[in-house]
Amino acid sequence: MVYDSAVHRRRSIRYKDYDYAQDGTYFITICAQDMKCVFGKIQKGRWS
Repeated sequence: MVYDSAVHRRRSIRYKDYDYAQDGTYFITICAQDMKCVFGKIQKGRWS
């Protein structure tokens, strides 16, 4: 599919002057359909 700015209106949420290659802590959010446990389970305080 060819990029068409009239159709694809996504804006970047990244900070313009931030170097994302530097060390740091990043948070991500992952959503799974119907809240199913598809990424593993937490058992006794550990991810398995």
